[in-house]
Amino acid sequence: MSEFFKVVEDLKTSTASLKELLTADENTDVSVGESLAPSIAKRVKTQLDNSVQLVLDSAADVDAVKYADAASGLAATNIGQYFCVVSDNENVYLDLYLHDVNSVATLKKRYPSAEAVKKIDGAISNLTLTTVAGGFAGAIEVNFKERTLDVLRSFTVFTGSGAHRTINPQSLDLSVIPVSEEGYAHYIYIDSESAKIKVGTPNTNAPQLSDLVLGVLFLDHVYGNNRSLFNLIDSAGNNHGVAGLNGNPAPSYGYYGHRLECNWINKAVTISDTTGMMSNGQNIGIPSQTLHFSDFPTTVNPNHSYLVLTYARIASGVNYVTQSKLKLYSYDSHAVTSQKIPASESLVAVFSRHGQCWSALNMPPVNISDNLNNKRGITTSGSSFGTTQSILINPEKLTINLKDKEISVEDGCYVGINPNDLNNNRGYKTLKPQTTSFADGNLAYLQVIWYDWLNERLHMTDATIFVAASYAVIIGFLQGTRLSWMGQSGPTPNLIDGSGGLVDLKSPNDFDEYENRLLVPARLFFVEDVELPIFTRSLFAQYKQSSLDEMNVFLTPSDEAKLTRGAKHYLNLRSDRYLLSQEVGKNGEIASVRMTHTSNPNARYHCDFIVSSAPRDKLRGQAKRALLIGDSLTEVGMSKALKDKMQREYDCSIDVVGTYSSTHTEGVRSEGRGYWSYRSFIGKCNFTGARHSIPQSGVSITGKWQNPFLRIATSEDLMQKPDFCFAFTGSVKEKSYADDPNLGAYYIFDFAHYLQSHSVDIPDFLTIALSTNDINLHRDEYTQDERMFFMEQGLHHMLSSIKKVVPNCKIGVVPAPMSAASQAGFERWKTETAIWIEKCHEICMNHGVDFLPVYLHMPRDYSNPWGSTVRIGDSMMSKSSLSDWVHFDENGRDLYCNVTSAWIMNRA
Repeated sequence: MSEFFKVVEDLKTSTASLKELLTADENTDVSVGESLAPSIAKRVKTQLDNSVQLVLDSAADVDAVKYADAASGLAATNIGQYFCVVSDNENVYLDLYLHDVNSVATLKKRYPSAEAVKKIDGAISNLTLTTVAGGFAGAIEVNFKERTLDVLRSFTVFTGSGAHRTINPQSLDLSVIPVSEEGYAHYIYIDSESAKIKVGTPNTNAPQLSDLVLGVLFLDHVYGNNRSLFNLIDSAGNNHGVAGLNGNPAPSYGYYGHRLECNWINKAVTISDTTGMMSNGQNIGIPSQTLHFSDFPTTVNPNHSYLVLTYARIASGVNYVTQSKLKLYSYDSHAVTSQKIPASESLVAVFSRHGQCWSALNMPPVNISDNLNNKRGITTSGSSFGTTQSILINPEKLTINLKDKEISVEDGCYVGINPNDLNNNRGYKTLKPQTTSFADGNLAYLQVIWYDWLNERLHMTDATIFVAASYAVIIGFLQGTRLSWMGQSGPTPNLIDGSGGLVDLKSPNDFDEYENRLLVPARLFFVEDVELPIFTRSLFAQYKQSSLDEMNVFLTPSDEAKLTRGAKHYLNLRSDRYLLSQEVGKNGEIASVRMTHTSNPNARYHCDFIVSSAPRDKLRGQAKRALLIGDSLTEVGMSKALKDKMQREYDCSIDVVGTYSSTHTEGVRSEGRGYWSYRSFIGKCNFTGARHSIPQSGVSITGKWQNPFLRIATSEDLMQKPDFCFAFTGSVKEKSYADDPNLGAYYIFDFAHYLQSHSVDIPDFLTIALSTNDINLHRDEYTQDERMFFMEQGLHHMLSSIKKVVPNCKIGVVPAPMSAASQAGFERWKTETAIWIEKCHEICMNHGVDFLPVYLHMPRDYSNPWGSTVRIGDSMMSKSSLSDWVHFDENGRDLYCNVTSAWIMNRA
């Protein structure tokens, strides 16, 4: 055990050394093992100083006679003297030689030409982590056991000047690093001259100023922006998979997962109809087909317990022709993998022969098992590897009647867990309205309340006979008249006792941790010396003053701020608070919002976040370009508010581009269109306030009901993205090519088409601010499941299209605005909005774009316009009512732009 603690302590020490190596200043040497190594900043400074000293030390030699070649220099000098020769290398001006013994000319130094100096000057900033284009997860495999590095397929990197370079497949022997330095941080970089991959440590083969660093590897971790580029195998042979992704291989997202079936009796996996799958950043429709276990004799053992289906869209051959492939693997244990799945393949589904199934597809695949509980191969779609207990949302829709022995649920009740998510990430599923009898139940026993995903049936079963099934999700438990459930504590289920009376299930100290969960994202943006407010009412998914009375909510600054810079250890957030970045932490440090509740004194709830902070003069005198995509909240003055704020506060000129302007936009263009939603922009909904149309190519100004982002889908679009190719009939709910392939022309959202066909300048910054209308409009046409689905898939598709065209554009997503503290406003800020905020945050993290929590920084009482003012009797006080509980007044827009402008300052 002492050896284990020593290993842990050594690992902590090594990780701390790496962090200090990367962040220490130019005067610091870092202890690495038993020796000292210069920090990155110091090494760069030393190299620059040496270059300057090189010039100073040899100035006299440079000014002396220059010889045509080394032989002429030797003839004119004596042993021990130096001479210069004019170089024939375009990057070199002079070569400095020493007249050595035996009349040998020994090259000592080289002086760069003017052209080379320009190249170095433009490349100094490249001794940072360069950016890799998306879609290349696992392109580099690093095997520390075999001491090899292999580039499995070509990928593209962007240089500091904005140019790009293609890196082709190649191999590298890691033994160039001494064994004594195997535990050091390894730089994986691209040689600026040869475009070859190289590896180095701070002491050996370190990258030069002009080299492009892809990542820093340490043990089984990768640091930098390109973590997903690397697939790691440690020195013991353990495959850690694609760094920065969840597991190896990465999950394959897609659509219509119910068309996928694994049949353990027939030993086959079948795709019954076209199913969308994504691999390596590309989405394609996989046609119907059958894969037999016997088709994969080297990777599948039919007697194993687990079967894995993978999908890869990979390049092969001399011309790197792209092909789509499905493969099967089997394992005898879910925890121990006896074979490696290549990082180039994406995981579609994992099936258990006992009936469970996991998949990232939007609908769960079918798993026909052969175990004793399912002899006939009944179709079962699994919720996870084990029965799940769910969070019940809108529990007042559920009624348990002990007198009539019936359990019923009304429309609008759903559970806050995605039944197809092994990691229990946030999601939801609507319960089908119904009434079910439990007349045969013995109420003397504990009752299990559960929902059957397979048959969409609600059950209450004696705990003594309840069999945990993969398609069952437990909602709650009943013992006598004591009902327990996970979910909201304000509204409660309806429990009718044996006499027909309603049981009071409320407790004065009810506290539900899910209902009162914090909505604090992974990063907050500050500008130095500029206050950023946090409003208490917007911290929680479901704010209630009664709950807050029993809470202690506070912000704790970063450890560095508290322990070294004298910041307060705790900042109370039970009331609204304006914060300066120096109170919270410096750029890159981690702070936290924390919460306790009197009902559970042993629990500590928290959301940690990274502080992003930029100097106030960062963009002084500069000009930038922005594009704002949104609904009426963007249309009504938001683009001008951002433009004015950036000029007024930060002396930065923002050119807001777009094709639409109206009386609400005050003459500043944007793509803010009232009534529009994610569904509208991607073409799923072509009727909002009026019927939509497609503007002609070449026009630079479009109308409110025209969609400049849509173009006619090509045959390739129809094959690769059938779910995003929609008919254009003016319907509120258009059909896709996947829904019906016989509707004539189809249209698809294409950001490249938008820029090129409507002469829109490429923006430096782009925001997407939608969801209000997705949640609140067309509720009769779209179910709750569909509303969430098209928000999620719409954002996925828009981000993929935008990033493909403008990879250097900074993208920020506003998940949802705050709503006014009014009757209508509180009605609007319901569970669905909070779930979307969390789902949107997850999507932003997966796509590597920023999440902008404007809801957190706006007061719900004072951000909307007032009207109808009347005096209260003869008193000094007047009363006003809200004239618009949706849109913001000038003050609200300014607070909104506090967030977007701080984001621009940080990402510039």
